[in-house]
Amino acid sequence: MGTFKEDQEQVARARKALEITEQSFYTARLRVHKSRNPQSLEEVRDELASAQKSFQTAQKELSRSIATMYRNHDFKKAAAAMDASVPVLFLPLRLETRFVKKGRSTELLVRIYPDDMHVHAHEPFLTEQEVKYGKHYWISLATANRDGGEDVEEKKQKAWEDISKRAGFQRAFWIVKQTRPENWTPQMSVPDPSEDLHFPPPGETKVHDWTRAPRTSVLPDKFAVSIMKGSRVVQMVTGNQVPDTVYLGPDPFQAEEVFTKNGNEITLDESIAWTTDFDQAEKQGLGIRIPVSSDVLNRNKIDRVVVMGLLASASPEEGQIMLEQLIENHQYSHKGFGFLPQMSATNNTETSESAYHRNDDYLPKGYYDGTPVLDPVNMEHTAALGFAECLGIRKEILNDVNHAGVAESFEASAMNKALYPATIGNFIEVIADPVVDKSAHPKVRSFFNSFVTASGPVSAVRVGEQPYGTLITSDLRKWRDDDPFHTGLAGALLKLQSKWDAITKAKVSHTGKPGNPSELMLNILGLNAGSVSFDQRLGHMPDFWLTIPAISQMMSTFVHKQSAITGFLEDLGYKRGTRGFPYISNLSFYDFINRIPPNNLIDRKEPSDTRFLDKLGGTDKNYIEWLISVRKIADLRGTPPGGRLPRTILYLLLRHAILQELKRASESFYNKAKVSYKRVALEKSLYNFNKEVNDISEWEILSGIPKKIDAAAFNVAVPIGDHFLQIRDNSEGSRNLKEMRGAMQVLAGLPTSRLMAGWKIFRSAQRRRSLFPNR
Repeated sequence: MGTFKEDQEQVARARKALEITEQSFYTARLRVHKSRNPQSLEEVRDELASAQKSFQTAQKELSRSIATMYRNHDFKKAAAAMDASVPVLFLPLRLETRFVKKGRSTELLVRIYPDDMHVHAHEPFLTEQEVKYGKHYWISLATANRDGGEDVEEKKQKAWEDISKRAGFQRAFWIVKQTRPENWTPQMSVPDPSEDLHFPPPGETKVHDWTRAPRTSVLPDKFAVSIMKGSRVVQMVTGNQVPDTVYLGPDPFQAEEVFTKNGNEITLDESIAWTTDFDQAEKQGLGIRIPVSSDVLNRNKIDRVVVMGLLASASPEEGQIMLEQLIENHQYSHKGFGFLPQMSATNNTETSESAYHRNDDYLPKGYYDGTPVLDPVNMEHTAALGFAECLGIRKEILNDVNHAGVAESFEASAMNKALYPATIGNFIEVIADPVVDKSAHPKVRSFFNSFVTASGPVSAVRVGEQPYGTLITSDLRKWRDDDPFHTGLAGALLKLQSKWDAITKAKVSHTGKPGNPSELMLNILGLNAGSVSFDQRLGHMPDFWLTIPAISQMMSTFVHKQSAITGFLEDLGYKRGTRGFPYISNLSFYDFINRIPPNNLIDRKEPSDTRFLDKLGGTDKNYIEWLISVRKIADLRGTPPGGRLPRTILYLLLRHAILQELKRASESFYNKAKVSYKRVALEKSLYNFNKEVNDISEWEILSGIPKKIDAAAFNVAVPIGDHFLQIRDNSEGSRNLKEMRGAMQVLAGLPTSRLMAGWKIFRSAQRRRSLFPNR
């Protein structure tokens, strides 16, 4: 018995042999179609018969090799033998189920259909007419370069319009790439384009547009159907071996033989009979029959059916090639492939359309001249790069994909970095103090800024009209890390997950939830995928409540709240000991919520993909650029150029983030010199109530000059706020401010709609605390 790797290598050799023989068989069929000479036709038919025999032999050999692998290593052993360092990509399936009676027993029939993502319908070979279209297109571009004059761009766009109308946008894209002259440059101007352009040899061509059956070659070797009862698998049944290539439609070379009519009954060819005949589907591993006993039922129902399979016969290297071919297939098939920007509507409504328009022409110049849609030089931070790195594929295959250049994760990370001190950082380091140890604060900041984004690290994609999101998962229960911070974070997230699951199970609409099924489905369909409103809940600090005459009547409520919050945090691993109650347990919030109009978030105008932030009066800077340029604390306290202080939430939060980072840096600066530094901004709502000792505000601290405080200890002769704004040292505070400014520079150049999209990550942060005292 061979090892798993040896069996896998044998399958790889058999799969490669099948690929070669299938290509020979296909080209032989094309030659039969093109042959008009009876004598040559007979020769081609002999070649076809030989190629068909080789193809069928290779099919059987591959099937035998896969079967041998699973005899040596059953379904579970094969899964266990796969390289655990390589992630597994699960593609969705379409399932159909039915209960049937078999004597006195009941069976569950499960039918498995490939999803749109699996289907391969692109035909690389060009027709003879398409070759002519392609050559004419490039000749037209070269002619426009030579004679176009002022109308050169218009003539090139007209040439693209002509070919895309004939072939469709995606197919036209493929045609011109396949026929691109070998000596082509975008500005080529030659005396005689029809003679001076060196077109590549046409290779094999075809007569008809449709010459191959739709198919898929990326389905698992076998499927396993699991019946769930609650969260447990109570029964699992493995199906038969799935053919390496599953045909999804008729073969155009045998169109007449595909459908056989016998009376009122239509019989399909064996290659696609599985689509309608359950017995045939069962033979091909795409139908599974499960005996149902009372043990698997929950109140006479099956809670959940999960179908999963692995293409264990393919090595990681083969898997990469298959995935790249699949993406290329969808990119150049008539439905197309593209990335979906955040907040893209996936369906039409009475008032708006979906983000997808069939054959949407997205070429930046309005035509293709050989220049990639996404310049490889500018690929850093883009959706294409993140997608390629996550899935382990070559980034070059995504250069011409629609919306490949969007950089949402990068922009979301920039929003994280710019606002961290005023949002989640302020919550972790101040509001929740001392729950998170101070030594972990930099790690929390780095983790959040690098990995936590509302859109996730990988952009959603579409295949035709079907959207797909990529969810990156891991089993936190088995997480092992050399850094105790990551191990502790995984443990806390696991505990939070259990609490979140309980809340969502009770309150969020989901399939399987008790109640009226029709009403439940409407509620599910009515859910929004992202934030559509922004709220704020106001609260007060303890000193404010102590001024209320009836405080004694409310004390028991405060004590109960404090106990509940502390208990919740202790469940997550917080050990209070002698450190006192977390600061959040001393805060009290109103029951009502303030709704923030969306237009107040950015610039009090309707967000737009083409409009950017206005410049401040009398300057060449918008308010983000102005905040980046500020070098004196007095300027932050005063009014920006133009005489008007922006009252949008983004401006206030960015300004607040800078002030919070300055306060944090100043605190560290004085503490290192063992000079007493007392936080005041969030310890009190009411100032200077003590006649004997006056409070010092943050503004006074940031405006203070360290050298005047202690000439021996400090040599900083400017306000401490100015010192850090001018980044005069390499302290942690200076590094953080430099990172924030770099992130703000990214935000300053975004259209207002992209700035709005960045708010998704901060919606919960906006709800958790009051606005900023003394700001």
